[in-house]
Amino acid sequence: MAAAITRAHGLHALVSVAVCNSDGRLIAFKRMEGAAGMTDRTCISKTLAAAASGPRVPSRGAIPIVRDGVVWGACGVSGADSGERDEDCARAGIAALT
Repeated sequence: MAAAITRAHGLHALVSVAVCNSDGRLIAFKRMEGAAGMTDRTCISKTLAAAASGPRVPSRGAIPIVRDGVVWGACGVSGADSGERDEDCARAGIAALT
């Protein structure tokens, strides 16, 4: 999660970040100070959708966490100026796990 926030700082974006497990249970959440109010619900929704659909269905701003072909959960971000930048932050967060 810290790596996703660091990437958002690099993009000059104020975001919310959520991480859930494969059952769709929220296990971590952070809203940066100054991030828009709706970013919290949006990033959680993206995260849950990515965990449920896995790598088969792309979702801008959320990435499933997959290890050895098994979906372990997902990381989602909302608040950057595009879905691609949200996704860039989510990828940074997941990359820090490996």
